[in-house]
Amino acid sequence: MKKYLICFLLLSFILSSYSIYAEEKPSYTDGQKQGESEASRASTTTWTLIGCGSTCLFSTIGCLGSTALGYLLSPSAPFISSDKGDEYARGFKDSYASKVKQKRATSACVGGSIMTLLQILFAIPVYLIWGASIIALFNSLN
Repeated sequence: MKKYLICFLLLSFILSSYSIYAEEKPSYTDGQKQGESEASRASTTTWTLIGCGSTCLFSTIGCLGSTALGYLLSPSAPFISSDKGDEYARGFKDSYASKVKQKRATSACVGGSIMTLLQILFAIPVYLIWGASIIALFNSLN
């Protein structure tokens, strides 16, 4: 009887210590939080320059196009360790992709807006000078 009791106590001790020290896999929401954290560190300077350049070349259509392109292109997620689990990886990728797309689109729109403002600030003096020179030309013809 003592053998059975000792075996039972030993087995229950092993099982209880195993459940205490068993590592729980991270969940989908843990992956989402980590994905958002990684996405907040992603640089979007390139997308700001893309917005500036496309607006410079294609005006308003370039601004809107670069913004849409920034949102439609899927970013490649950083490497995720396979020991974290499939749910964690799926949460990380979903959250990372949506946050980076949002940042890209916002940066492209900001770049396009900056270029639009620069074009307007450049165009006003140019048109005023051209207008004044045309008026002077017509006055000299009389």
